[in-house]
Amino acid sequence: MGIESSKFTESEVDSDELEGHYGYRIMKLLENGSGMRAGLRVYEDFIVAVDDLIVEEEEERIPEYLKEKTGQQVKLVVWNCLDEEEREVL
Repeated sequence: MGIESSKFTESEVDSDELEGHYGYRIMKLLENGSGMRAGLRVYEDFIVAVDDLIVEEEEERIPEYLKEKTGQQVKLVVWNCLDEEEREVL
């Protein structure tokens, strides 16, 4: 899964709750990879939390945490900038 850290912009977020928060934007998914099977959407989806780690608060720690969890299931909280909805993905 290709991800980059990106701050939501006002044009992407109308919700006062999410404005100014950070997320990892999905930039690329492996064909038939776990992200694709989980329904993640390239460019539209931002990962805002991994298990109990909130991206804005734990941004430095998340890449290492994901390495530790390789091959294990994690819960992602994903915000979609087109639907303007948050959902949980395993």
